Amino acid sequence: MEEPASKSPARPSLGILLQAETAALRNDLDQATQLAAEYQRRLSSKNNDFAGLKMALEKALADLDAMQSSIGVLRAERHQFANDAMRAVALELRVQKIATERDHFCRELDEQQRRCTCDSAPAPATPSRPAKANSTAAAMPSVYSAPEHRGQSRKPREFIPLPFDGPDDPTDVSFGS
Repeated sequence: MEEPASKSPARPSLGILLQAETAALRNDLDQATQLAAEYQRRLSSKNNDFAGLKMALEKALADLDAMQSSIGVLRAERHQFANDAMRAVALELRVQKIATERDHFCRELDEQQRRCTCDSAPAPATPSRPAKANSTAAAMPSVYSAPEHRGQSRKPREFIPLPFDGPDDPTDVSFGS
């Protein structure tokens, strides 16, 4: 592409200028090519960085989804435990109420038995109280009917389950439907 100086004898300085400009353009073209290669290398490095960040983000999102599902399971389990705890407290209150009623009925029974044993001995006839047959003691059967138990204090009894007149499921303590 170079033109020899012999073809343009009239302007030898034009060929030198043209050669200098061509050399400068080629130098600029080489530098631009090197700069483009450097930018391409940096871009590929940035693409690799971007791909790495994208993978990390996708992994973080997958981990977040897994954690959210685990949290849902834990919440359901926590609610189940809370419901069980509430049932346990309600059942404990129900047991206390039944035990209180049982103790009350046992005291009443003891009182009635004591009255029966006191009434079974013939009371002396007084003008205000005539002598009468002990019809109450005969009509009411004694829990301690054996002779060895008469006159003794009542022994503690074991808990006897009473018929349940609540919902079908005794563990169902839901209040209001």
